[in-house]
Amino acid sequence: MTNDRYRGDGLEQHGQGYRADEDGKKLGAHMTLVVAPYYNRPTEAGLYRHFRQIAEEVDIPLILYNIPSRTGVNMLPDLVAQLAQIPNIAGIKEASGSVQQAAEIYRLTKGNFPFSQETTTSSFHDGCWGDRRYLGSLEHTARPNEGARDAFLEEKDPLKALDLHVKLMPFFHACSPRRTRTSKEALYYMGLIEREIRPPLCALSEENSASLRELLKEHGLLR
Repeated sequence: MTNDRYRGDGLEQHGQGYRADEDGKKLGAHMTLVVAPYYNRPTEAGLYRHFRQIAEEVDIPLILYNIPSRTGVNMLPDLVAQLAQIPNIAGIKEASGSVQQAAEIYRLTKGNFPFSQETTTSSFHDGCWGDRRYLGSLEHTARPNEGARDAFLEEKDPLKALDLHVKLMPFFHACSPRRTRTSKEALYYMGLIEREIRPPLCALSEENSASLRELLKEHGLLR
């Protein structure tokens, strides 16, 4: 999955989402990452129909994106297990922040549904049951150190993996998915993206920027 190109989509109306996915395909996307519709807060039945229709209408694989802190809608494990049966739905990016919910999805799908986490404090727990795929801005920042942690898990040495994970905790807290500007700023200081600030986001304070640069330096990530 690491070399695939993803198009992130998510609009409140079904037809808009479908057109966006078609545009993504024309731009060369291999898969489309579709967030749950925001604002409308649909029922589980509505969510099922929404994702099923998009999956049937586009001919590139669809990845579900569950991030209730942004959409106001939580895609619960039973719903995800139903959607996992649809052929063109290829996996889920699970960002509810609940280890219990992620574990229940894994149980209901018998570990056969590709599963990706935001790079967060819960990624150690997810790695213990075999989930070592990440989609998100932090994938480009913490991934080298997380790779070392996951290698310990592969070697069945959870204590070494946990020790490295704990050392990464300050980094996770500073660049959590809820702090979008911080993670983008980190990528800028690493030389991976240009500095672009789009309203309503704003630049970090000088104090916070200095703390972020020091944290990146500690982890060997500052360019």
